[in-house]
Amino acid sequence: AAFRALDQAIAAGFGAVDTMTKDPDLALLRSDARWKGALERAVTQQNPCKTLPEARQLDFWVGEWDVHDPAGHLVGHSSIQRVVNDCVVLENWSGSLGGSGKSLNFWDKANRRWQQTWVDSRGTVLQYTGRLVGDTLRYAAEGKRLSFSPLPGGRVRQLAESSRDGGKSWTVDYDFTYLPRR
Repeated sequence: AAFRALDQAIAAGFGAVDTMTKDPDLALLRSDARWKGALERAVTQQNPCKTLPEARQLDFWVGEWDVHDPAGHLVGHSSIQRVVNDCVVLENWSGSLGGSGKSLNFWDKANRRWQQTWVDSRGTVLQYTGRLVGDTLRYAAEGKRLSFSPLPGGRVRQLAESSRDGGKSWTVDYDFTYLPRR
């Protein structure tokens, strides 16, 4: 009966793993073979972004990076981290010639798409939505496209394009390669 009640609570949204592992009233349940499964379900409930495959699609970008243009010039540094219980991929950008910015990237479960909000030190704000196509995360906004692609050797390509004719033609704004910082 206790496991049935615990399973119902987890199915309804209970995910207080600390309570489950520390509450003395649950001590007897912890020695039961069913405990491990119940605990795993509660961990998943408490940490949905750690186990939701879509929320992990941008993991290839997480890391510390030196960023280069196609000619090989260093254009900046970026620190990409998972935050907010692994539900957000946070970019911290610092340009070699000045300027900085941050982007928040997350899987919008309700709308089944990725979303990025970019804000830079000049006050520029860009909002993108996107999806994974093959192994590339493709974002779009009004007159803008942005993509992130994993490359061999643990590198990442970020390509930004813009259109002034409603998407009939596109111009490359930048084409960056992220190299793991050593």
